[in-house]
Amino acid sequence: MIETYHEIAIRLNKIRSLIWICLAISLGACVYILFSGQHTYNTDKQLSFFVLPMWFLSMIVLINLFIEPPPKATGNNGIFKRIIISIKRIFRWIIALVFSVVTVLTFYLSYKAIMFNV
Repeated sequence: MIETYHEIAIRLNKIRSLIWICLAISLGACVYILFSGQHTYNTDKQLSFFVLPMWFLSMIVLINLFIEPPPKATGNNGIFKRIIISIKRIFRWIIALVFSVVTVLTFYLSYKAIMFNV
């Protein structure tokens, strides 16, 4: 799973600046909707404006966390070096699992936003 996230991060890294621009625009739209005195949008459509920045933010987090491949312990390393590498890989797995849960929740919110707009 870590290697898959690493490959996705490499592909997304090519369009990193575009993701940042889209995040800034979508956050600007969210701030405008939240703080505008006039409620031009109904509450059903507002959810889709808040889901979009979550997608862009999750892409940026994916790039930052998994752009470098985690090292693998080899037989040439000493025992303490292998233990440290194994602990780092365990933490990467935990981060990957948390990221997967957050992505599933974002899918769920996206589904709700689409169903509210229909």
